[in-house]
Amino acid sequence: MRPVIALLMLALMNSAVAAPEPLASGPKQRVVISDDYTSWLLKGEGTDRYGEGEALPRLLAEGWSIASVTAGCDAKGRTIYVLRAPQKAMSTK
Repeated sequence: MRPVIALLMLALMNSAVAAPEPLASGPKQRVVISDDYTSWLLKGEGTDRYGEGEALPRLLAEGWSIASVTAGCDAKGRTIYVLRAPQKAMSTK
């Protein structure tokens, strides 16, 4: 599992480049792991996870966008998605 965490940290560091400001003071990024059939949200230090097996479609529907994808990151072929928080709506004034 250590290679997954190393790739995860690399993805987070590379995705921190000049993104527009997120909506609230909540998290600016989320990390989702997928095994092709289900997806779950990584929580904490990579040891806890939560979600109903459909974290990726749920977060995308909430306005999160994909910042980076790392496919085949472990022996099980799982994929890591780094998601960027929904953006503020532009003012029309």
